Amino acid sequence: MTPWLAAALAAGLGLFWLMGPGLAVGWAAGVRGLSLVSLAPALSLAALGLGAELSSLVGLRWSWWVALAWVVLAVVIAWLVGHFFPLDTSRRLLPAWSKRNWWTAGLAGAGSVGLALTLQLLAMGTPGAMVQRHDMVMHTGLVQLIRQTGDASAFHMDLLHLPDAGQSYYPAAFHGLVALLPSSLDLIVAFNLVALVAQTVLWAVGLVYLARVLFPAKRHLAGDSAATYRNTACDQ
Repeated sequence: MTPWLAAALAAGLGLFWLMGPGLAVGWAAGVRGLSLVSLAPALSLAALGLGAELSSLVGLRWSWWVALAWVVLAVVIAWLVGHFFPLDTSRRLLPAWSKRNWWTAGLAGAGSVGLALTLQLLAMGTPGAMVQRHDMVMHTGLVQLIRQTGDASAFHMDLLHLPDAGQSYYPAAFHGLVALLPSSLDLIVAFNLVALVAQTVLWAVGLVYLARVLFPAKRHLAGDSAATYRNTACDQ
């Protein structure tokens, strides 16, 4: 598999795990529209993070099928909650968007994400280039630790550098997500592309939603916020 083909696979799988579980859980609970798309990443990490902790408790090795099973359980629970305690849709906190508003925000967001991805991929040179930061060794080491031990619990991450220090907490939902990608993928490629998807797609969607919530009457700001993200990415 060529490096860029592996990068495309890592990006696609990363986007699936970042968005898919949250979209399913949110939809089952009755969340719709931009709120569903914007809250999906947080719901995904919550479902995967809780699944990792429960897997560690019951002795299940962390893998894609175990994670998927916990997501299915989370969807069922969300549906039950939404069924017996439905969301109050009689009061709309945000004014409804017209098709023009949706197209404006969507095109601005897609253009911003596309440009940011292109620029950052060009800057990387190769998908296996390791980010030159002091903490990259630790973060990629945590993903490798999860791959080897099958334990993605946030209470066991200290085994990497303090094996005799006892139990402590370090947030590991993102590392557990990266570890769900096939082990045949190079560790650095998998980490780079999932991080790249997170910082482009999720930030752009988050900025649109933030503008939508803070300034509901100024609908053009949703598109402007996505364009602002594009300009920030260009500066970097």
